[in-house]
Amino acid sequence: RSFGGSANPASTPFASPAVVVRHGVVEGDNGRETGAAAGSPSGAAPGGCLLHSAGTPNVQPQPSVFTEPPIWREVHRFLRNPAKPVILAMSRPDAKKNVATLIKAYGSSAVLRDLANLVLVLGNRDAIDSMASGSARVMEGVLKLVDAYDLYGSVAYPKRHSQSEISDIYHLAAATRGVFVNVALQEPFGLTLIEAAAHGVPIVATCHGGPVDIVATLRNGVIAEPGDAGAIATAITEIITRPELWDTFSNNGRNNILAYSW
Repeated sequence: RSFGGSANPASTPFASPAVVVRHGVVEGDNGRETGAAAGSPSGAAPGGCLLHSAGTPNVQPQPSVFTEPPIWREVHRFLRNPAKPVILAMSRPDAKKNVATLIKAYGSSAVLRDLANLVLVLGNRDAIDSMASGSARVMEGVLKLVDAYDLYGSVAYPKRHSQSEISDIYHLAAATRGVFVNVALQEPFGLTLIEAAAHGVPIVATCHGGPVDIVATLRNGVIAEPGDAGAIATAITEIITRPELWDTFSNNGRNNILAYSW
């Protein structure tokens, strides 16, 4: 059975109007009631089911609802404005990773503090006192710097994450058009920089070690002197505040990633 069509729809395939069921009333293209009711033998369903001239119901797809990954919610509970771009650092809590200088770069730049959040993923921990002495000193240093620069509400340092959540963490930086930072004092290779590139996250990397070659190959970011907090802050700000540069670095990372395998 055809709703709203001619007696011979095959002879005029585009002549018959579509019929829409809205709130139990069937309407034609002109918006007038056609006199058919929802639940009629056509099989039409109420609530937005579009019936084509041939009478075959085509249920309109519902928009998918994005659900934040659990690790995003864990990060967001630290932040006053989670929508800001994420400056992401991810490493073990080791003094050689130079996280303290990154915090100083962020804390000493009023522009960067207003512009972005800082997310530090530094392994997993229960209590700081139960960590190895070197790792505990790094975490204590993080907390002291957050306090010294009054960065509460702008810096996240979640206690735990699983291996399966690492990709979600990079996706958070990409979704907010943020930057991944590895300014280790010396980095033999820089696997996290490769991972960030694969997720389309631009990078700011140390100029000592493997990251120099990574940036030259992928063309997805810049290098900086790890001891120069001002230079690090400037490099991050430049990427975040220039949308066309962010897009170029993001696309380059994804497009050139096959230069590496891991």
